[in-house]
Amino acid sequence: MPLMTRSVRSEWLKYRAQVLDDLPDGDPILEIARLSFYSGCLVMMEMVRETGEDVVDEETGGAYLERLMRELVEFRRSVSTQADDIRKGDAR
Repeated sequence: MPLMTRSVRSEWLKYRAQVLDDLPDGDPILEIARLSFYSGCLVMMEMVRETGEDVVDEETGGAYLERLMRELVEFRRSVSTQADDIRKGDAR
C-alpha cells in the first residue's frame, strides 16, 4: 500500500491478521488490543507533531525521530525473540 494512503484502520487490520488471527470478533482481548493499538498510534502522532513546532530545529527533530525509531525497532526485536521462544516451547 503506498505510504500516503495508509490509515490507522488499515494498519490495525493488518496487525490483527498477523498477530491476533485466532481471536474471534467480539473477544474482549481483541477489543483491548484494538484500543491499545489506536492509543499507541495517537501518542506517536502527538510525539511526531512536536518535532514540527517552531522551537525544534531540524537537526534536533531528526535526532528525536531517530531515537524513537531505534526504541521501537528494539522493542519489535525483543517481541520477535519472545515469540520465537514461545513457538519453540522455551517461554520465560
